[in-house]
Amino acid sequence: MKKDIMQVHQEVIKRQDEAAKNPNHPINDGLNTYFEERKRKLAEIKKSQSK
Repeated sequence: MKKDIMQVHQEVIKRQDEAAKNPNHPINDGLNTYFEERKRKLAEIKKSQSK
């Protein structure tokens, strides 16, 4: 099934809007993983500095 580029564009915008309203949306998985890793590294730095 071939889609018109404008249909695909509208679907992308719709999904981005859904993701912006829902932090648990699958689109946000990569972003959530990134921030969890940053939090873990920050905690390691704080722990090493408090010794």
